[in-house]
Amino acid sequence: MTRAVTDPERDDLRATSSDIVADVQELAEIEKRKLRGDADPSALVTLSVEAEKLAKRVHKKAQAETEIAADLAKRSGAKQAR
Repeated sequence: MTRAVTDPERDDLRATSSDIVADVQELAEIEKRKLRGDADPSALVTLSVEAEKLAKRVHKKAQAETEIAADLAKRSGAKQAR
């Protein structure tokens, strides 16, 4: 049986994408809790702060993902959009 050669950058890209999906799902759950309208004002502040932290984390991971993708594109000779 032949094993596929893995590319560490592609593995990093997949892992980063998975992390982003998990963070976005958590962010969506926080936003749904806020939409229900049953949280008291101090809980809304706590939820909003957590949402902001998650959004910043997603942004940083998306930037890292773009760098990884650009490296992959450069290696393959593909044109990069930017």
